[in-house]
Amino acid sequence: MDNGFKFNYTGNGSSRGANITLNFNALAVWSLPDEFRILINPGNASVKKVSMTATNALGEKGTAWTGYEADEMPKNQITEIIMSPKDWCDTEDIGIYPITLNTLRIDLGASAKGEEFEIQIPAFEACYTKQGGITNAVAENQTVKVYPNPVKAGESVSIAVEGQATVSIYSLNGAKVAELNCNGEASIPTDGMNGMYIIKVTSDNSVKIAKLMVR
Repeated sequence: MDNGFKFNYTGNGSSRGANITLNFNALAVWSLPDEFRILINPGNASVKKVSMTATNALGEKGTAWTGYEADEMPKNQITEIIMSPKDWCDTEDIGIYPITLNTLRIDLGASAKGEEFEIQIPAFEACYTKQGGITNAVAENQTVKVYPNPVKAGESVSIAVEGQATVSIYSLNGAKVAELNCNGEASIPTDGMNGMYIIKVTSDNSVKIAKLMVR
């Protein structure tokens, strides 16, 4: 298929436990989409359930599935399945990056032994209604005062904090490299750091984000 993929299989004559599982080999998505969308055309195959699984960087797991207990997925037409990350994790927390896609599983109904089937997946997409991910968080919340910025590696950076707050620093791959609780201005050393980082300041009333460049 030009923009998707397909499965071909031969019926085994059994209605118990038959399934097709696609392992994405830990496909990581760094820019958080509003939803993942799969389009499936089962052809003449009897499909009872379709599910996909994902995990975020905090170990939280999400599953989306569509089941057909009494009947089957409509044959020879496209059915849409949606997974929305905001249904199972805090999409405002940059610490959840990346979202890792794990598996797509298709549970099959009864099939005649030796019968040939083809299941088409014409689209598997990450959908965005607005620019997502870390870069979007920075653009919308550039309100934290950080100085000096850029900062020379090994020197300390000062972060203006109003009242009690937690200051966290993340690399662009989502790894937390530093965190401290403070009341007022925070000072964080940059030993061993190099490149672009994201600073997140969390208080009772707000979450603010800024960029930090370490040279």
